[in-house]
Amino acid sequence: RFMCLNSHYKKQLVFSYDALKQSEDTYKKLKQRISLIKEEGIVDNNKYISFNEKFKSSISDNLNTSNALSVLYEVIKDSELNGKTKLELISSFDKVLALDLLKKEEIDKGLLEQINELIELRNNYKKEKNYEKADEVRKEIEKFGVEIKDTREGTEIIIK
Repeated sequence: RFMCLNSHYKKQLVFSYDALKQSEDTYKKLKQRISLIKEEGIVDNNKYISFNEKFKSSISDNLNTSNALSVLYEVIKDSELNGKTKLELISSFDKVLALDLLKKEEIDKGLLEQINELIELRNNYKKEKNYEKADEVRKEIEKFGVEIKDTREGTEIIIK
């Protein structure tokens, strides 16, 4: 669905498994970014209305879902919007997009503890500059069906 929404309905969609995989990865990153938004503050009605109108305008322009997704990314990136306003806008947009953007992926707590221990071990290997062992631990983590990504904020867990 995400792959289809990224293209305009009047343009031919060129399918390939690589394009599908890229869309899947982008979708997972999007969900990960949204999951990091904290529900803080109160809804800023002026900004809510402004972004909502922008979204509706995109959808009303020949069902331009790719532009509507651009509005979604604008909301996520906007540093002046508080978390509560962002989440309310995302919820509103998702009524049209139907991407389950706010649905939390469940992971077993015991499994999460094991993964976190392995991440800590991997980080220690990286500090010691033992990258071969760190890569081995990464492969071990991937066996649990999760992917890890190193960011400035730390190591992110991405559920496959």
